[in-house]
Amino acid sequence: MGLDQYAFIREKDTEPDFYWRKHAKLHKFMEEIWHKGLGRQDEINCQELILTKEMLTTLKECLEKKTLPQSEGGCFFGHQWQDEASEEYHEQDMKFCNDALAAIENGQQVVYSCWY
Repeated sequence: MGLDQYAFIREKDTEPDFYWRKHAKLHKFMEEIWHKGLGRQDEINCQELILTKEMLTTLKECLEKKTLPQSEGGCFFGHQWQDEASEEYHEQDMKFCNDALAAIENGQQVVYSCWY
């Protein structure tokens, strides 16, 4: 039980291209887009967030500067070790940003989804 996160490049019905387990800071970043950026009032849980070039560019900048937002926590989100998880996932996060930006340049859609 806990926060499971997925991202995929929508081409066909396949397994996710990226998977994270309890990456609380990344999830907080996506939640802020969902609520503040898109003005959504509902929960992001089990929804699809279509990522844009601008969103991914901002994410990449946050990763490079190590300024992902701190998560206040949440039941089973792994907020207790969010700094460690952020370090462990850093290389994967950068690959995700680069692959996702390239996919968008090729006209593909990039999706973030989570389940908790």
